[in-house]
Amino acid sequence: MKTIILNFNVFALIIILAAFSFELKAQKEEDFYSINHISEIRLTITTKNYSTTLDSMKLYGEGMIEADATIDGTKIKGVGIRYRGGSSYGVGKQRNPWNIKLDFTDQAVTYQGIKTIKLSNALRDPSMVREVLGYEIASKYMAAPRCNYSKLYVNNEYQGLFVNVESIDDQFIMRNFGSDDGAFFKCSPDPEYKSAQGCRNMNFSSFVYEQDLSCYEANYTALNKGGYEELQILTKELAERPISISTKLNIDQVLWMHAFNNVLANLSSYSGNNSQNFYLYRPDDGRFVPIIWDLNLCFGSFKNTGIQAGDLSNKEMEQLTPLLHKDNKSKPLISQLLANKEWELIYLAHCRQIIEDYFIGNKLEKRVEELHKIIRKDFIADPYKEYTIMDFDKSAKQTIGTRSKIPGLVDFMKSRVRFLRKTDQLKSLPSEIVEMSIAKRKPLDNKKVKTFLITAKTNGFAKKIKLMYSPEGEAAYFSSFMYDDGTHGDEISGDDIFSYEIDPIGRYDKLTYYFMTETALTVGFYPSDYYRNPLQTSITELNK
Repeated sequence: MKTIILNFNVFALIIILAAFSFELKAQKEEDFYSINHISEIRLTITTKNYSTTLDSMKLYGEGMIEADATIDGTKIKGVGIRYRGGSSYGVGKQRNPWNIKLDFTDQAVTYQGIKTIKLSNALRDPSMVREVLGYEIASKYMAAPRCNYSKLYVNNEYQGLFVNVESIDDQFIMRNFGSDDGAFFKCSPDPEYKSAQGCRNMNFSSFVYEQDLSCYEANYTALNKGGYEELQILTKELAERPISISTKLNIDQVLWMHAFNNVLANLSSYSGNNSQNFYLYRPDDGRFVPIIWDLNLCFGSFKNTGIQAGDLSNKEMEQLTPLLHKDNKSKPLISQLLANKEWELIYLAHCRQIIEDYFIGNKLEKRVEELHKIIRKDFIADPYKEYTIMDFDKSAKQTIGTRSKIPGLVDFMKSRVRFLRKTDQLKSLPSEIVEMSIAKRKPLDNKKVKTFLITAKTNGFAKKIKLMYSPEGEAAYFSSFMYDDGTHGDEISGDDIFSYEIDPIGRYDKLTYYFMTETALTVGFYPSDYYRNPLQTSITELNK
């Protein structure tokens, strides 16, 4: 009997240790993109004069150099490396951005499910926080890459501190959309690629309709097989029938992207002169979704809207109108959408929400200080840093440079937000929902609830309330106006309590939903973070 007990105890100990090991592994798998974790990436490259070879590959062709990598102590053999970037890359430059393909020689290889590592050199960002902050903000409202910092060593020599941005690849798409076989485009035109005569090359990835299908190849790179026909249909409908574009384009996500670009003065984007730096994916619901990319120049570091001849001054950047490009026919993804009054009000609501969430009070300043504390030591030790520690410290608030002026991030945004909140478009506040409920089965009542009867009370200013809801198994949201007429469960007409009843007719149990309030001048949303945290309920829960 004692032997059996001993064996059982040993077995139990093994189980506990295995569980502990699994817990450590699970914790480690959250670390690579954790903002508080600076990963250590060590590359061993045997190619002689590897930097010259990498320059040649970047300038004249594709391909990668094979190397070995060690990531936070985990060794991976046969990775592929090359330089990446557009304006951030320079021939012979010591501090170029890197692309590290972990499955280069073995397609089964991943690190924490990651196949590709993208290291950014934070061009024109002495603060080193623009990208990290930008993606952190964007991720609350849309699918966006994870982002933190990495220290890079090559052949045991420290190359410096880099921004570590999640690659927008099949793994990213699957994690965010649950499928990876839809049409998928990189919307960053290749300046070296010249399309056929008659194509409008200078429109870049602007969604301007082209009759010749081959014209799209110069401005959109297909990352999955095919899809150009779908893209052409999308741009044609945007040009000719924008009212029906919502069946092919996720309007809300596009409006969030435009709001982000405008509030953060992120002009190295669709909102700037080159209509670039985003991806486009069509998930299973059939509606294309934009994915924001390349944020090292946000917060006013890139200054060309494409309207004026040259760059804007910092003051002009601070005072960019929230309706930038509203009437610009060469930017149909803005002008055609904002021509719809409801969509314009939703866009402005998104601008207002971003300001409220991140730029009121000292929120931004505190976050910059937190990030600087995390990276300060490794930034100081960076042998190839392009800015001094004095620039690093000053750039949070003060403009850096005399000829090419990089705005001080915090002070720039304070001035920008001050300007935006005084504009006619953003100074009016939306109606708020102060209370909401959903009818449950009454205690001791044998009669079960079979429908979702939802009520919402406002602060008295709402003209209308629209209920946005998604039945179990549906990716897209349906919408219905709620009633305040005393006949739909709200009891009294005109009491600012709105209601709507959804009958699933036994087809589904769960419901995801949120609200949109409307006044004559504004719309608002409840909950405000409905993209990540919508309201949820179920018939089963209502009957408990």
